[in-house]
Amino acid sequence: MYIITRHGGFIMYKKLKFYFVILSVLWIGAFTQVMAEAKFHYNSFIDAYTEKTTSLLQEKEYNEKLTFAEGRECAKQFLNQYHGVLVKEVKGDNFYSFYGYSDLLHSNVVIENQKINLNIVFTYNEKEGKTIVKVVTPFLNEDY
Repeated sequence: MYIITRHGGFIMYKKLKFYFVILSVLWIGAFTQVMAEAKFHYNSFIDAYTEKTTSLLQEKEYNEKLTFAEGRECAKQFLNQYHGVLVKEVKGDNFYSFYGYSDLLHSNVVIENQKINLNIVFTYNEKEGKTIVKVVTPFLNEDY
């Protein structure tokens, strides 16, 4: 296809083609940059939301100190409510913490290459003789 003009049709066609290619490359570059910025802002928002937001799903009290094995069984029951699986266990002096993952919950964090979005924490209050259980998502971000 040639554009015929009074000033040499073939040369004018090559110039138009050249300008069209340059303009296309510039538009593609601008579009790519805009999309990269949008993705950066979206990821920053998600990261900030995940890091700063902890939701308490359930809280329960027991009038006794639960053993680690009892805590594990209780944690499995909570995980079953959310169709979750147990990922990690942590045992301290006056607390037990169980980490899990559920496909039902959308946000998660990755710890040691494992997705976690449920945290079941058992703390024992010696003065009151009670065990307090908190089920949070994605994890409890405070001292036990």
